[in-house]
This record gives sequence, structure tokens and C-alpha cells, in this order.
Amino acid sequence: MAVLAVFVTVAAVESRQEQERGETGAGGPPSRAVEVAAGAGCPALGFIGANELGQDGSDAVRAVRMAVDAYNVATTLSCKVRLIETDTGHGSPAEVRAAVARFDDDDIVGVVGPLRDADVALAGYDLDSAGLPFVTPSAGGPMAATWSLETFHRLYPTDLDVTDAAARLLGTRLHARRVLIVGHDDDGELRMAARMRASTEVSVVATVPIGVATTDFGAVVRQIRPLGAESVFFTGSAEEAGDLARSLRQDGFTGPLVGGDALLEPAYAARAGTAGDNTFALCGCGEPLDAAFVQAFTAEHHEPPGRYAAGAYDAAQLLLGIIGQRVMTRGGVQESLWHGPFRLMQGRFAFTGTGDLDRASIAVNVYRPGTDSTGRSGMLPLTAIRFS
Repeated sequence: MAVLAVFVTVAAVESRQEQERGETGAGGPPSRAVEVAAGAGCPALGFIGANELGQDGSDAVRAVRMAVDAYNVATTLSCKVRLIETDTGHGSPAEVRAAVARFDDDDIVGVVGPLRDADVALAGYDLDSAGLPFVTPSAGGPMAATWSLETFHRLYPTDLDVTDAAARLLGTRLHARRVLIVGHDDDGELRMAARMRASTEVSVVATVPIGVATTDFGAVVRQIRPLGAESVFFTGSAEEAGDLARSLRQDGFTGPLVGGDALLEPAYAARAGTAGDNTFALCGCGEPLDAAFVQAFTAEHHEPPGRYAAGAYDAAQLLLGIIGQRVMTRGGVQESLWHGPFRLMQGRFAFTGTGDLDRASIAVNVYRPGTDSTGRSGMLPLTAIRFS
């Protein structure tokens, strides 16, 4: 674990805490910080996982454990940080409530997770009521920003940010501005379609709704030529995207097919096969910018980190960095989170008043999905789209 010790300080606050140290001239922690003596209650972190996410969920908790282990090896404080893990199961309200109930220990000062949008919706109010700061590394639902949750934070772009990145990719980089949008009539996909239509980077020729678990895309494909579409933006599932890709290529359409992180799932490659050529997946999932993390993760787990591992590691590092500044209470951690920016493994981050990433912190990675159905989802991105 020594290889990761260099990351322990990267979550240090760069703004307010530096100013406070400069004002005192002592180089010590800010006045609100209290160091816990040996034998007293030492701080703990919580982790809310989701086993249903499979490998992505497993990699997230592995990364958080690595961060905590590295912190405990490197810290000069007398207290070591405990990690208390829980899981939301199938995501039912009862299971999510039971998961949050495990965090009744007052020593828990911050939580990494939840990992899924639905779990954030169910757990968020309980965490907020407990004054427990939480940082999700993977939930992209934009509605969380409207819930007035003071302790909510995310290190992940929203679905609307991903849509903005798709518009920029299609309009500026792929020069395929005339876009046909294909997706379902649920609220999330409708918001993404509306965001794409509002973009000045592309021209949406039509929005075509599809039914749940659609397999026949003939009616969609037949609209391509009459509408003069140069590209397709798809917001559905991996299996549906694979069937759509096959239908498009069989009809002779060679323009780009762009979608979200569903196109990174093996199910997409299994259904699309070679028809997956000239498709692009956009994902808020970040790639680690330091090879030491990849090397250490791979050495310990005998496989490279997946989609959410880097984000989970950074979320843990963010909270651990604040604890390392001798901030040992929930209120102190919550206050510190508003005073970024923070330097983390994936870059420089700061939060808005709603807990979302500020615009300058957002990076959406662009991937070329593989055509091998056995491949893992965490491929190296082609490029990152930023808005700063």
C-alpha cells in the first residue's frame, strides 16, 4: 500500500485553509479543527454500495478500502479511520433505509455513495437529516440538485452535462450536426432530449420515441434519409443500442451513433458486434490520471480498475484529506466541502451550492466501445470534453 501514500495529501483544501494558515503564520490547522486524542472516538467513513452493479460496484468499494488503508498507513494523527460498509441490495425503500441505519455511529463524519441515482433519491433525506455529508462518485441524475439537500455532493457529471458533451462531440468534433434523437418517454430521457434540442452546437431533426425493450428499429431507421440526419443520439439501454446499431448499419447508415455509458456495457458489444463501429460512448466516469493507482489496484486485485473505481477513490480521498486537516465532526466536514477547490487524482474539483460539480470541474470522457462482448467497460478514453 505504500505506493498510494503519495495521494493522501491531494484532497487538501486549497483556498480557505491556506488563507487561514497564512493569517496565523503558524502553518497549523484552522481554528474550527480539533485533534482527537488517542483513546477517544476516532473518525470513521461510511460507504453505501450496490452489489447489483456487479464489477463496477465491487471496484468502487475496493478503491475506497485502498484509500482508507493508504491514509491509515501515512497519517501522523493518533487516530486511524474506520470504514463502515453497507449495501442497498435490490434498491427497495426498506433496503435503502436499512443501509443508512447502519450509520448511526456518531464517529462517522462522511459517506462515499450512494452509487445509484435511485439510492440517492431514497437515502438522501435521511443522510441530510443526520447532518452526514455524502459524496456520490457515480450518480448522474440532475434532479438531486433540486432537493435542497445540504449534505449532498457529487464527483460525477449529471446526465445533462453528458448531453452537452454529446452535442459538442457531434457538432464540433465529428461534424455531424444534424441529429436524430432516439429514446424513451421517461422523465430522465426526455430531459436529455430537451437539452440536446436546446444546444447551439447541433440541429435536432426529430425526436423519435420508442417503447420499452424495443428490438425492431425499422421504423426509426426509415426516417434517417428523409430527415437528412447525419448522426443518432440514443438514450436507451445497452441491448436496445446494440439492436439499433445493427439496424442502422444494415440499412447503410454510416454516421456516428452516440450514447451514454450504456454503450460501455458488454451487452452492447454482444448485440452490436461489428455494427458497433463508429459509435461513441460518453461517460462521466473518470480515468485515473496517476499510473500509481492503476498499478496498485491491478496488483492487489489482478485486474484493472473499472468505471467507478477512480471516482470512488477520489471521493474517499476528498473526505480523508479533510479529516487529515484535523476536522473530526460532521459539521466540520460539511463546512470544509464548501471551501474548495480540491486537488484529487482525477483533477481539480469544486462544488456549487447544490452539491453539483461547478462547470470548470466537469469532464466527460469519450470512449470507442469495443466489439468484443467479453471486454470490460473501463477502456481508456479517446478524449475528454470539458466546459471551462
